[in-house]
Amino acid sequence: MMAGGSVRANHVAGWPIVAAELALLAVTLSTTIALSRLFDDNSYFVPVAGSVVCSHLLSMLLRRARLSTPVALMATLLTMLFFVTNVRYGATTTAAVPTGDTWSQIRSDLSEAWDAFAVVKAPTEALDGFVLALMVVMWAAAALADLAAFRVRTVVEALLPSTVVVVFVSLLGVPDNRAATTALFLASVAAFVLLSRIAFPLSSAVPVGPTRVRQPGAQARTGASMIASMVVVGLIVGPLLPGVNAEAVIDWKALDGGGGSRVTLSPLVDARGRLVEQTDVELFRVRTDSATGAYWRTTSLDTYSDGVWGSRYEYTDARGTLSSPDSSQGQILDLEISVSNLGDIWIPAPYEPLTINGVEAKWDPVSSTLVTVPGQFTDGVTYSLTAVVPSFVPGRLRADRTPIPDDIRQRYTGLPVDLSEAVVEFGRELTAPFDNAYDKALALQDYFRNNYEYSTEVAGGHDGNRIERFLFDERIGYCEQFAGTYALLARAAGIPSRVAVGFTPGSRVGDEFVVRGENYHAWPELWIGGAWVQFEPTPGRGSPQGEAWTGVAPDQEGGFDPVQPAAENEIDEGSGLVIPDQDLNDIPEFPDLDTEAGGGGAAVSTGGDGVPGWLLKFLAVMAIGGTMVGAMWWGIPALVGWRRRKRMARARDGRERVEVSWRDLTDSLRQVGYAPRQAETRREYVSRIAPMGVVDSTRLRQVAQLVDASSYGRSEPSDDVAAHARELVAELERELSDRASSGERAKRRLDPRPIFTTR
Repeated sequence: MMAGGSVRANHVAGWPIVAAELALLAVTLSTTIALSRLFDDNSYFVPVAGSVVCSHLLSMLLRRARLSTPVALMATLLTMLFFVTNVRYGATTTAAVPTGDTWSQIRSDLSEAWDAFAVVKAPTEALDGFVLALMVVMWAAAALADLAAFRVRTVVEALLPSTVVVVFVSLLGVPDNRAATTALFLASVAAFVLLSRIAFPLSSAVPVGPTRVRQPGAQARTGASMIASMVVVGLIVGPLLPGVNAEAVIDWKALDGGGGSRVTLSPLVDARGRLVEQTDVELFRVRTDSATGAYWRTTSLDTYSDGVWGSRYEYTDARGTLSSPDSSQGQILDLEISVSNLGDIWIPAPYEPLTINGVEAKWDPVSSTLVTVPGQFTDGVTYSLTAVVPSFVPGRLRADRTPIPDDIRQRYTGLPVDLSEAVVEFGRELTAPFDNAYDKALALQDYFRNNYEYSTEVAGGHDGNRIERFLFDERIGYCEQFAGTYALLARAAGIPSRVAVGFTPGSRVGDEFVVRGENYHAWPELWIGGAWVQFEPTPGRGSPQGEAWTGVAPDQEGGFDPVQPAAENEIDEGSGLVIPDQDLNDIPEFPDLDTEAGGGGAAVSTGGDGVPGWLLKFLAVMAIGGTMVGAMWWGIPALVGWRRRKRMARARDGRERVEVSWRDLTDSLRQVGYAPRQAETRREYVSRIAPMGVVDSTRLRQVAQLVDASSYGRSEPSDDVAAHARELVAELERELSDRASSGERAKRRLDPRPIFTTR
């Protein structure tokens, strides 16, 4: 050894270190494979696995180049930056250097992924933003694992990054391949633990082979046999154990069923995908005598947070009469619906369903939403139902002054605190000339239809920035932007609103309507006159039943078959049915408002408790992270201290107490890289490290002499001798701490190895 150099923890030279490195790579790759449970295809795998392999190889090279940890981490960060940007966004870089276009595309992809993450349900599409985030996360996980395993040389911390990802997948992923991916992960973890212990032994190994020279190979063979046996037993015996296929005691993942509260994942996440990628895909058929059909509604969304419309409802069994609207207030439809490729939990039905038969379903009366029971989807389901499609008289809607119930106002008028004041003021300014909710709703509707264009060739989402660009700059979008933005502007005007999601009628073929991806649609519903009234701000779309009060003719993608009106359109207004000729000319003119709405000082109301959703998520993540860091920062030293006290308490006499003090000292020296070697006596150990100036050599030799005298002396050492040994060890450990840098002290504090030493 070179004079003045430092000796890291004992290790076995040769293949065990390389084998441990490859085993750690296998751990991270098995974690990458487990991510397949989140996506509907494996397109994510090659870029993410490439990121993992490059990160591990780079870490190996940087260690062999003997670069310090800070320099290595900086090199890893810069390399990751160039790797990710050139692999995913190479067309936007110049000479491998990211440009403004690169960062713009990255922001766009991450924004889309963030919107989707809040509401998407596995298995989902591997969006570019998801792949980008996983490349960065798994690169960092690989680098941190290598740092912990081969620089700090701790097994627990080395496995923590991958374990966190696997737990995340277990919480959100589908059950497919669960056993195989879990077995692969556990096998790779066991192999890494085994090889790490062989490469960096905590103490002299128990012989498992004929000679000391062959111990690493013998340990590896024995450990590998044990690992293989455990994996085989787990895969074969595990599925046969009683209760494996039983329902969970607490089915926390049952977001899609059961009574009580239920989180509804926003179907708007799929809007652009259905409209663009499934345009010609047949989703379901509706058999009905109605010549016009209807909007086939699936659900409504009543909460807006972090740029996403979502909902939370209470579901009960869908039995008997579902709702009791006045059948004289609309058209009764008898339907038979056959679903082929929808693959959702939501069951399409006209608003508002009365009865349903032929499928086991759940029902929420607040939103008039039908869903499948837990674990089932709509594909292959055929059911019949009766519904009443409501109709409204414009004159009555305009004249209504019924106070808004408190529960409706509280639930359906809240706006997020981070919504732009320009957007809020724009909604109020646009509706200010009108003194009733109905005319305000028409003003919003017609402003969109007269001044904006429909196109799916735009980015998805409706967060704050997206809304401002849509309203004031681009003026182009599809139903997601029109419906979501309209509902927010209506709330700014004080009108309760929500976003309905479903499908336009589709193509009439015989006595059926064939509904395809191109018919996917969203529209706003406003609470006026004690009922939810449908409006249509999206250009090129129009409800078959809504023309009387919206002034919008029936329309949809691909056109709409003409519908014969009722005879002379003369239906008694007293019956409550629509009289299409009445009041259609009374729709007021709408002002041509300047879209550069000022940032007036109006306060923005908030939903719920007034705290924006993104802030709650951020605080939750910080709280969890802080709890974990705090648990490690104070928990590990507490456990080490407890282990030491327990070991000292078990000492039966002074000789054993002196020996325990020596063990505590060698544990502390091992943490800073000066561990005893195998077959090395205490005197040899002290003679080796004393010249290095790690601690005061005089005290160190005194402790060693006390321990040797205690171990080999004829008489048992007195309590004073044992106490003196303890004091010397305490002084040496304080000296170690005083001489260490703050980073080295933190590393020692978080090192769990002293907890597990068994010497």
